[in-house]
Amino acid sequence: AEIVGLNVGDVYLPEEAGTALTDDVWRRVAWPRSEAVVIVLPAAGCPAGWTLSVARSFFLASCGQCPPCRDGTNRIAGLAQKIERDGARGREHLLALRRLAGEMRDKGNCPVASDLSRAVRGLSGRLEARWVEHLRSGRCGD
Repeated sequence: AEIVGLNVGDVYLPEEAGTALTDDVWRRVAWPRSEAVVIVLPAAGCPAGWTLSVARSFFLASCGQCPPCRDGTNRIAGLAQKIERDGARGREHLLALRRLAGEMRDKGNCPVASDLSRAVRGLSGRLEARWVEHLRSGRCGD
């Protein structure tokens, strides 16, 4: 499924569905801008697939003027696709994805690269158990 809008913050996990979007939660999920799209992830699904959808959305939103945005969004999408495809062989791709997301932080002429960095770091950090399952078994346990 493609994501409509751009996720500029952290993720809101299924187990948090009963948690109110208080100011503290909103700052974590949407900071620094109030126009963020809040994506509530389903209880089942693949974090690599979600990361691929997010990266594709950002790539399409990019004007292509600066390398962090033009190249970084495309590289993150490619790494997520390799992880999704390669399963247990994708461990090095996950490490590269996390490293690249960190390098894109606070880079670029506009917020697109930095926003993708935050979204990918949220998806890769807060969904650790799902990534480990994907890499262990070669697929996600849906």
